[in-house]
Amino acid sequence: MAQMVEEHRSLYRIKNMYKKDAKNCKECRDFWKKLEMDKEDHIMELHTLIKHHLMGSGKKEMYYGTKGEKKAQLGKMKSYYSEKEKKIK
Repeated sequence: MAQMVEEHRSLYRIKNMYKKDAKNCKECRDFWKKLEMDKEDHIMELHTLIKHHLMGSGKKEMYYGTKGEKKAQLGKMKSYYSEKEKKIK
């Protein structure tokens, strides 16, 4: 879970600092956009891995809430990332 926190912090810096600093350079903007998408992919992979381990250890109610909340949360994440992919294409 610590790595998930680090990835989120890095993604925050990319979105709120580095991309703004690169506004005058297309090559830099493209680089940060690519890195932003990579970080989002890493976060999704970590989320899946953590989910697998927590559900396997019987802690799903503590971390994810009820099954309905979990499905709603995963649905929101999937739609968020599918929108991101559409913007890149």
